[in-house]
Amino acid sequence: MNQQSKRSAESHVHRISTQRDNSRKKLSALLPRGFTLIELLVVIAIVAILAALLLPTLSRAKSQGDSVRCLSNLKQLQQGWFMYTQENNESLPPNIVRRNGLAHVNIAGSWVLGNTTLDTNTANIEAGVIFPHVGAAGVYRCPADRSTVEKHPALRRTRSYAMEMWLNCDAITGTPVDELNDTPFNLRKYTRIVDPPPTRAWVFIDDHQVTRGDGLFRISNPWYAPHSPRKDAWVASWPADRHRNGANLSFADGHVEPHRWRFFLIKLRWSIENFGFSGWLTLLYPPRRRATWRI
Repeated sequence: MNQQSKRSAESHVHRISTQRDNSRKKLSALLPRGFTLIELLVVIAIVAILAALLLPTLSRAKSQGDSVRCLSNLKQLQQGWFMYTQENNESLPPNIVRRNGLAHVNIAGSWVLGNTTLDTNTANIEAGVIFPHVGAAGVYRCPADRSTVEKHPALRRTRSYAMEMWLNCDAITGTPVDELNDTPFNLRKYTRIVDPPPTRAWVFIDDHQVTRGDGLFRISNPWYAPHSPRKDAWVASWPADRHRNGANLSFADGHVEPHRWRFFLIKLRWSIENFGFSGWLTLLYPPRRRATWRI
């Protein structure tokens, strides 16, 4: 190979090497460069801030959705309740409660049977007198209710609602509730719902899991207090507070409403292991604030 040919070959190799280097530079320029540590930390901080801003909104949206579905359930329950009155000569669905050991349970002939803290299936719901008009056991449970069956921590309770006790109640429990059986304030007929009228007389309420058991929502009646042999007021049930410190109610005319409470429930768990007994102590906050139940 002569000198000229050698120089020509070297020049050709150099051109190819230069072109290859230029191609690499162009390709590197087109490819995105990696994050530095500081840039990565800034991105993580921005994501965390956005999450902190969005999560409360998402939580409120979910809570609102649960409340809407709860109101829909109460609407269907109330329609079943009203249809029963129309088919039974204006008689209200019975709320029959008896003592069974330490528990209070609804028995046959009542709007619902059993005790929701003990029931492991929907059989007692389906045996209630209004179930044929409701048609679905899932309607009896609020979607926001996270309470579970006693001794079955993985099993959700099947019912979240209770019926106002002054509407066709029949109670033999050994408690002051039994006093209302034969009083004129215990309404048996739909036509007796006059003061307050059906538009203001509530029937079903989103019941609190602490006091929920049978289908009776116990509540004092200030008009009855002077007639009570005990001469005192008594309240044994609490409304739910799972809807942004509020609960949902249905009314005798068929409409439903959400209500926010002016107090908070403080629940203190206590147990006496020596006696194998546990329960709840429920307090009102703020203190010395009277709660009114007439909606």
